[in-house]
Amino acid sequence: MNTLFVDIENFKDIASKYNAKRRELKENPEKKLKLSEQEKIDFVSKVTGIKLKSDILSNGYTSNNVNLSIDCNLFFKLKNSKSKVKQAYLNNMLRMKLKNMDKINIVFSKCLDDKSCKEQKDYIINKLNNIKHIQVKEIKISNKMLVNDIKYINDYVERAKINKNKLKILIAINDIKDFSTSKLIEYISNYKFVDILRMNGINKIEYNKLSSKINEINEEYGTTIEIIQKRNIQDYNVCLMYSNIDKNEFTSHYILGKNSKYLDINNEEEDIYNENNRVFERNKYDIETLFKRIQVNMNHFSKNKIGALLLEEKNIT
Repeated sequence: MNTLFVDIENFKDIASKYNAKRRELKENPEKKLKLSEQEKIDFVSKVTGIKLKSDILSNGYTSNNVNLSIDCNLFFKLKNSKSKVKQAYLNNMLRMKLKNMDKINIVFSKCLDDKSCKEQKDYIINKLNNIKHIQVKEIKISNKMLVNDIKYINDYVERAKINKNKLKILIAINDIKDFSTSKLIEYISNYKFVDILRMNGINKIEYNKLSSKINEINEEYGTTIEIIQKRNIQDYNVCLMYSNIDKNEFTSHYILGKNSKYLDINNEEEDIYNENNRVFERNKYDIETLFKRIQVNMNHFSKNKIGALLLEEKNIT
């Protein structure tokens, strides 16, 4: 697979090593200290704020792979007119590294998926698209939590030996946009007790809209769905977090039952039924080997994306 992995780093540590080397040379002028290949890479990274490392690993599905790491301070100034020299350097290096490729997949690290990085991501993609002979495809996360959620609930019911008719489900929402009428109807079609947890992000106007919708559903389906707003939610067997809230933050404000099932709908990496995650786990060793060779921090990248990359390239099943 021809792949460009893109991440940002803090190059302060690299600069410190380089400066230490310079001091050593200054203090010992009679010594000829030869830079290793890694030190040469570090030197260029220190000067430019850009590190490019590539390797070819032939193991049945991997070919040319390039790691592009950009200093965090430079990353957010990529479009700045004062960065023209470094922009030119980046353009030339990308053209050189990718000159023998006709197609390339680009994988951005987790932190670059944040909305605040969209402008910079688009900048890099546009630079690649300007290399005429290359077709570029961004590999994206495939979140199927809202497809597999019923499987997790049923697994929990079977494992905990709970009567399905007594199961109590709570949907936690901190943003009215996260509410799904179709999913709520799906839950009440399968389970008897389903309620909504209104979190602090939902204001009074939004609450009134949500309440009106819930009343309509209750009248149409003969259900008793309630919107609750309390800290102690131990009575519920299953808590489905629909909003983008960290679990530690949630549990610091709400009291879950000791044996309750907590399912974060936004955390696709916990989805063991997701094909992308399964493919990643089956090929984890090969991916670790590749990342070590091109100096990529695997913890910075979504395993869901890497699985999607493998499926994209070789249709691994």
